[in-house]
Amino acid sequence: LAKKIREKFNRYLDVVNRNKQVVEASYTAHLTSPLTAIQDCCTIPPSMMEFDGNFNTNVSRTISCDRLSTTVNSRAFNPGRDLNSVLADNLKSNPGIKWQYFSSEEGIFTVFPAHKFRCKGSYEHRSRPIYVSTVRPQSKHIVVILDHGASVTDTQLQIAKDAARVILSAIDEHDKISVLTV
Repeated sequence: LAKKIREKFNRYLDVVNRNKQVVEASYTAHLTSPLTAIQDCCTIPPSMMEFDGNFNTNVSRTISCDRLSTTVNSRAFNPGRDLNSVLADNLKSNPGIKWQYFSSEEGIFTVFPAHKFRCKGSYEHRSRPIYVSTVRPQSKHIVVILDHGASVTDTQLQIAKDAARVILSAIDEHDKISVLTV
C-alpha cells in the first residue's frame, strides 16, 4: 500500500515539476517576446466544448481559459497557451487529475480544461482562499475594527464594510479572526 501511494504521489509530483518547467521556460521567453494572449472563460463559444462526466460540465480538453483581475497589466505574463499541450497530456496520462490552475500575482487566473464561467461582475482570484493560502500558507491572525461613530459618514462605513468583506472572503479554517465595532 505504501509503495502504491508513493508511486502515485511521485506521478503527481512529476506533473507539477513538468508544469513548473514549462512556466519557467515561457516566462524566460516572455521577457523578450511578451506572452499576453488571452482566452476569456466568459466568451468561449459552446461549439468548442462538450459535456465531460469527469468534470460534470461542458469543457474543452484542448485549451485553457483565463479570468483576469480588473487591475491586470496588458503586458502581464500569461503562459496559458504554452501550457495547453502539457496540461492536456497531464490529463490523458493521469486520469485522477481534475482541474489544473495557474494563478499569478499580476492578476491572471488560468484553468484547464477550459469551461465557461458565470461571468457577472469583476473577478479577483487573488482574494480567494486557494490563492491566499498558497502565497501565505501559515495561519493568519486578523483583527477587523469598524468605527461606526458619529463622525463616520454612510459612505465611509460602507467602504469599511466592503473592505471587511474582502478580508473575510479570503480567510480559511486555520485563520484566527476578531471583528470589533467601535
